[in-house]
Amino acid sequence: LATITASALRAQQPQAAARGLTVSAAITPAPVLGDERLLQRLVTNLICNAIRHNTPSGQISIQVTIDGEHPSLRITNTGPVIPPGQVTRLLQPFQRLPATRSADGEGLGLGLSIVAAITKAHHATLTISPGQHGGLYISIRFPSVARTSPTQQAALTTA
Repeated sequence: LATITASALRAQQPQAAARGLTVSAAITPAPVLGDERLLQRLVTNLICNAIRHNTPSGQISIQVTIDGEHPSLRITNTGPVIPPGQVTRLLQPFQRLPATRSADGEGLGLGLSIVAAITKAHHATLTISPGQHGGLYISIRFPSVARTSPTQQAALTTA
């Protein structure tokens, strides 16, 4: 997870810089069983979303850690205020908040629904909530590699 996240972050750094965003990252090794391409898509979607839906000169924080025995990814940004009742709607395909929220009217409203589907396919837990002063807090907690059953391991590595 650390390698995938660091790579995705490097790839998206020019877009973050172009928007004047400050990105802080704390990335530590966190092995995850799963499909590498899907995990790359998950991380890339989250980083792109944090960049696209942010305020000018805003901030993005990315953490990859082991939480207990569980690999975890957390991303927060300083985007516009999101009404609490609208957050879960963003996990559905083609759902976006009003166009005034997006800097360029970019996106089709698929990014977070793809993240939710990939999270589910990896038997992980997705937590999404509005930030206290705007933006989103997103956390994904993956199953412990040490505690994953052989059946789950086989399903994840062939996904």
